Amino acid sequence: MVPTVQNPAQDATDPRAKAAFLGRRCTQIALDALLLWLVCMLQMLLALVLAIPLIKFGMSPSPAFVATFAVFFALMIAENWWWHVWFPYRHDGSTIVMRWLRLRVIAIDGERARLAQHNARWLLVSVDAMFFGLVGLVLMIVTPQHQRLGDIVARTHVVRVPAEPAGPARDEAAPSPEAAPSAGPAPSDEAAPSPAAAPPTGPAQSGEVQSGEVRTDGAAAADRTGEAPPAEVRARFS
Repeated sequence: MVPTVQNPAQDATDPRAKAAFLGRRCTQIALDALLLWLVCMLQMLLALVLAIPLIKFGMSPSPAFVATFAVFFALMIAENWWWHVWFPYRHDGSTIVMRWLRLRVIAIDGERARLAQHNARWLLVSVDAMFFGLVGLVLMIVTPQHQRLGDIVARTHVVRVPAEPAGPARDEAAPSPEAAPSAGPAPSDEAAPSPAAAPPTGPAQSGEVQSGEVRTDGAAAADRTGEAPPAEVRARFS
């Protein structure tokens, strides 16, 4: 099933919803016709330009204009068919203008419209456009699913399609490397004691403790060398 946001029952009871949908449909039909008309005008100018060289080469004016306008007419038919049939068939039932206005042609059963259904809608465009489009407009107003004659025959209808939801940004969805938690606590200078603050494991440089007696550097050095300590040291501990 093709996702849509059209509710025919609601549109039938809500005049504003019905008017909004019909206004969008009329805008789409007018813009499609305007763009095709501009393309046809450019091709007509091109046909006139191509007819002039044919006349200069010796062809009479009437056959030259008939030949160029026959090519123009064939191109116009092919462009109309491509615009109203082939492009919608290959792009989920939407013409170029329908894609701008978020409209889509689907079958009555909610499935994607087939190529034969698009052809039937296109062949009856000329009937719907009679009396400046009044035939198609009246049918869209009175039918529950806002169908013109081409839609009724082809068993299709035009619906609104929901807007695509905006997904989260990729930068927000994926955490950055800076924001990722670290595997362990970060090393800090306060946690690791510095060598200067570590307690001495051996005898202190300022003195040695032996048998509860504090000995200075001089007395300790004297004992190691076998010499008598200086007089100042003896006097201090006498």
